[in-house]
Amino acid sequence: MADNAIKKQSRGFIPFIASSMLIFLFFYVLSIDSISIKSPQTFIVGETMGTTYSIVIRNSYIEDKEIIKNEVDSILNVINNSMSTYIDSSEISLFNKNKENKPVAISEHFYSVLQKSSYYYNLSDKKFDPTINPLYELWGFRSDRFLDEPTEEDVIKTMDFVGFDKIVIDQDFQTIFKKNKEVSLDFSAIAKGYAVDVISEHLASKEYLNHFVEIGGEIRTASNNEKWLIGIQNPFGDQSVNIVSALNKAIATSGNYVNYIEYLDTGSIKTHIIDPITGFPLDIKDGSISSATVISDNCIDADALATILMLLDINSGVKLIEALTDSEAFIIYIKDGKLKTRQTSGFEKYIQ
Repeated sequence: MADNAIKKQSRGFIPFIASSMLIFLFFYVLSIDSISIKSPQTFIVGETMGTTYSIVIRNSYIEDKEIIKNEVDSILNVINNSMSTYIDSSEISLFNKNKENKPVAISEHFYSVLQKSSYYYNLSDKKFDPTINPLYELWGFRSDRFLDEPTEEDVIKTMDFVGFDKIVIDQDFQTIFKKNKEVSLDFSAIAKGYAVDVISEHLASKEYLNHFVEIGGEIRTASNNEKWLIGIQNPFGDQSVNIVSALNKAIATSGNYVNYIEYLDTGSIKTHIIDPITGFPLDIKDGSISSATVISDNCIDADALATILMLLDINSGVKLIEALTDSEAFIIYIKDGKLKTRQTSGFEKYIQ
């Protein structure tokens, strides 16, 4: 490997169906480790958005579940073709490649995610920013090329076309345009949560009112009265878990230890959590949040908030969630070089 190469490390998750009584959410790792078999239920699994999805419908043994799977796949295909940056012909890819400073009409899916992104951009004091993709490319997280560690000058130049305020949204005509032609969007921090909500609402519209939907580790549950039990594993390696109950709730988790780069020219190691205000990856230090699990009413909100927490220190993160009326968080953070846990005041009500 060349002296100026980067070494990229990452870890992910593989959801699977097995046979115990709980769904375990190990920090950022989801495994559908079973669901109680007291009542008839239907399991549906598939692939989407570069990952997998899992659906469980309780109180319903559906003989021809392929009909539901085809409907789900069709919806997810539409969302993918709207917001996937890995599809060259997708709506978002065409917008990113467009160099004309004129309004572009966007679909309902695109518009909904854009509006929610705008909300969280403002709520987070510009920390949640879907125009951050050029910084991920600069630091090597969107490329397999060999790179030197970026210089401060490189970062400053790239910051010229980073900033959600460089996107203009016209609500009346449902259009957007760029103030800077090099601006690009990436909804990877929120799109899976949105897709989970859309699928959950589709199942509800079909009268499947007791269900579990998961895409890439993002979860939403629905039930009239039967809770879904979810376990969040203790980070200290003793296999203990906090069991939480989710009744018509969504859960999302983010972590900063699943993807990092080591630059061999400098020996520097950087996490993939990049601050869109400074343009630099966050330092791992006392007070840094290593993982955040958020419970909200909707998965799009849990997804965005979990991402935002990774950009804050523990005190700022807890303060943010405490100010919200419909969200709680379980947070793993660093103190004196060790992993510690903390939860917001309302999280206790979900613990069994």
